[in-house]
Amino acid sequence: MRRTRIAGTAGLLAALAIGLALSLGLWGSWTASAQDTFIVNDDTTPADGGCGAPDFETEDIQDAVDSGLVADGDTLVICPGTYTRSVVGAVEVDKQLTIEGLATADREDVLVQGHGLGGFVVSVDGVTIRHLKLVASVADLDGITLVSGADNNTIQDVEVTAWARGIRIEDAEGNIVEASNVHTNAGDGLYLNSGARNVVRNNEIKDNNSYGFEFSDEDELLIEDNNLSGNADGQIEVVGKNQVRIHRNQIDNTGSTSNGISLWAVPAETFIQIGGSAENANTFSGPFGGSSYYVELHCNGENTVDATYNWWGSTNRTDIANRIFNDEVDTGVECAAPDDVKGAVVFHPWATGPAPTPTPSPTPTATGTPTPTATGTPTPTATPGATRTIDLSPPGWHDLAWSGADATDPGTTLACIADKYSIAYAWEGPTAGFKRYVEGCAIQGICNMAALNKYDTLLVNISAAGASCAMPVAP
Repeated sequence: MRRTRIAGTAGLLAALAIGLALSLGLWGSWTASAQDTFIVNDDTTPADGGCGAPDFETEDIQDAVDSGLVADGDTLVICPGTYTRSVVGAVEVDKQLTIEGLATADREDVLVQGHGLGGFVVSVDGVTIRHLKLVASVADLDGITLVSGADNNTIQDVEVTAWARGIRIEDAEGNIVEASNVHTNAGDGLYLNSGARNVVRNNEIKDNNSYGFEFSDEDELLIEDNNLSGNADGQIEVVGKNQVRIHRNQIDNTGSTSNGISLWAVPAETFIQIGGSAENANTFSGPFGGSSYYVELHCNGENTVDATYNWWGSTNRTDIANRIFNDEVDTGVECAAPDDVKGAVVFHPWATGPAPTPTPSPTPTATGTPTPTATGTPTPTATPGATRTIDLSPPGWHDLAWSGADATDPGTTLACIADKYSIAYAWEGPTAGFKRYVEGCAIQGICNMAALNKYDTLLVNISAAGASCAMPVAP
């Protein structure tokens, strides 16, 4: 039986508050300040946690979202049961709410079923959806969608399965997807497009029928501590201009017909860091060969990818190179001229063993770091005294990898472009973040960049036309 009713202590207090507010002509201010918790039950056998006396007794969560009693800042606690829209369509979340399954219940017992056109569609900031299982009756649209401008939302501890795509975030910033299981969807597990400062961490992303995680044109995206495996078209696909860090993930190519990480049409101004330091190493595993690689930088890519310090399943340089398409030792066989010199995946040095299983990490603090542009030419196998010349034109942001000796002072590293740059940044790990170096360091404390090791990546703002750097190549 489906019906909606207001009941319980919260309902009584709310009704009294409404009456008082109306009598005083203060309805608008009352709703604006309300921060209450409401219990939603689908009229199945009552459970503990207040589910025996719910505020909303309905199978349609939209009834509670739309209620005039529910305002920004409120929480809807969803009792164990099955929830389906009474009409075709997703639950439209247009208030700043927390929608969460009962904490004492198993996640799989709080079931939100699709009824065509998706599960949840969020159109505002500050929404949290957690501790729910979302299942589509047919692979219609997406399990959870954050539309353009829906910023600073949290998706946490959800299971999302059997949708067209599990989670989609379009043109939105500062969102977090964490501690969730996104599996067996008809398309991508997660799809992100044209956002900024989004975080995807500590998730199981498995057995989706396209990519586990696909994104394009994302700025300051962080992908960390996830387990990805069994996704049919590949585990991660990167498309277009992005600034992304891929840290401490377990990436298993078993069950895929393609790549662990596929980098497609990435221009020179893209910044991609896969690992990049010992504490951020990813672990790659599973089969490869034929058309499958652990990392593939397609020949249309023009970026130097920092993929150092990862575990590739081997400590043999040739073995590792065979698992990466368009790598630093590419001799032109993989990408024919002129594409053979446009981009490369730098993988040396590498880890000597698998990284520990990922564990949750704190939410990173956004920085005002500008998006990098252009890149240098990949480094061939070094010989003593060798140098390489990097074209850093036109003026603007460029990224490049230091190829000289370990423990080199940033001033020495950047001496080749003296008087031709304004500032440089280096990523020094999730705790330290980006550190800077300004030529001359005239202002106290302005330079906080540590010494650089071989293959560390820099973002440099070139201020003069025709800049180039003749950089040493350490053996």
